Amino acid sequence: MDLNTVLEMDNAEGSEALIALDAIATQLEDYRAKYPNTFSFLCGEGRRGSDFTLVDAASALADACEHVAEGE
Repeated sequence: MDLNTVLEMDNAEGSEALIALDAIATQLEDYRAKYPNTFSFLCGEGRRGSDFTLVDAASALADACEHVAEGE
């Protein structure tokens, strides 16, 4: 499968998906800016054994945005 196929399955366009992903990424960056110490804590000692952090989520969102933008 490719991006266009799955977007079609979701009855969506790439630009629509990109806007939604960008909104999530912006919210995460806003959280990071508003609560920098909490964000840092949750990415470090507050992870409680999880395999990923909020920084990983931000990176994944950036990668997903890039992928969708390229697919347009």
